[in-house]
Amino acid sequence: MTSKGFSLIEVLLAAAVLGILTIAILPFFKSINQVNQVTADDQGATLIAKSFLEELRDAWSSPSFFDAETLRDGTAVQGHRLTNSVTGLACQVSVSDPDGGSYSQTIRKLVQLSCLAADKSTSTFLLELGRPL
Repeated sequence: MTSKGFSLIEVLLAAAVLGILTIAILPFFKSINQVNQVTADDQGATLIAKSFLEELRDAWSSPSFFDAETLRDGTAVQGHRLTNSVTGLACQVSVSDPDGGSYSQTIRKLVQLSCLAADKSTSTFLLELGRPL
């Protein structure tokens, strides 16, 4: 006599093996979630920085905005804060003269954008711009 299908012992043994494998894999999901959160924070900071620095580059293509250190809407760049309530990012802008004032007129400006994520990690973006003619 031949039987078709699985016996109760075979089914229980397969369920036990599956349960043990599942328990062994579960801790990896937590670390994968943490990596995804860090990646999302980095990507959010990069998008904010890219958008702001492109806006700044456009504004500072004019000597008057470059000298005044303002955006086209008149917003002062030094100390400017950017926030994103969705991602929890807060970014601070600082401007410095990499030449240390060694020329009568500022030739270059170094813009630093520092973004603090919700998990307290910091991303820093630098842009060096020369004075347009």
